[in-house]
Amino acid sequence: MFLCPQQIKTATINYAVWFKSALNVLANLSPLFSAKPKPLGDNAAQKNKPVVETASMKLSGSKPYLYFKVKSPLRISMTAKKPFNLSVSVKGLQPIKIQWHKDLHELVIGSRYKTFDNDRRLLVESPFTEEDSGTYRASACNTKGCEVRGVQVLFYSKYTNIKTWAKRPQ
Repeated sequence: MFLCPQQIKTATINYAVWFKSALNVLANLSPLFSAKPKPLGDNAAQKNKPVVETASMKLSGSKPYLYFKVKSPLRISMTAKKPFNLSVSVKGLQPIKIQWHKDLHELVIGSRYKTFDNDRRLLVESPFTEEDSGTYRASACNTKGCEVRGVQVLFYSKYTNIKTWAKRPQ
């Protein structure tokens, strides 16, 4: 196939136009793939822009926020052989001290009651009795304040009517 000089010139110009437009497209895409993005607008204005405080930033410098990971009331059989465990999640300004209570009395951590995970988990060993039923509370304190939350735990035997027993006065 033989091309005349005019055809060669037109093909060369078309190729040059295509190549230039391809380079422009690549040049426009290169900032997307560069390691350092170009700043938008005035750099000085961005430095003076106030930082918006998020909820997690507020919680990290506040009084404790405490919640149980189980719903109240918690029903446990007295014949259960495994110990039962209560867990709390706590957020706030560190360090946070956690104390456990049962019916407004501080629990003595020892042979029956054990704590784990920086006192965030309470483990109660079996055997269980009706006296183990009650409101278990966790109090979390730091330099900003204290937070107390509780969960009602009901131990029942095979012969206990849970609905009437749960409504009994304490």
